[in-house]
Amino acid sequence: MRGGALRSKWNNFTAGLGGLKTRAQNGTAPDSSASVGTLHFPQTSPNEDNFGQWIRGWIVAPTSGFYRFWISSDDSSEFLLSTNKNPANKVSRASVSGWTSPGERTKYPSQQSALVH
Repeated sequence: MRGGALRSKWNNFTAGLGGLKTRAQNGTAPDSSASVGTLHFPQTSPNEDNFGQWIRGWIVAPTSGFYRFWISSDDSSEFLLSTNKNPANKVSRASVSGWTSPGERTKYPSQQSALVH
């Protein structure tokens, strides 16, 4: 798959997923931002805690068909996806309500999306 993403990070953050959505959507400047050139996002330092990150981007499937997506994170997270170019059409496809180990895909049933065309 081709794609690109921007990773924004807020340090000293403990407000959870709801607080992160509010910060990202109301324009509160992150402490750092960087382009991410892969669709497998880097994990942070094992000793790092109390931060929030918002990753947004785009993907292009190599062929038409059905795809499944997974998400894992250390504390709650949500994966939203639009099936066209309009970000307003994004829908929650997968989520994590607690923590998972890096790459762990089966702790919560909601970590895996339904098939998306």
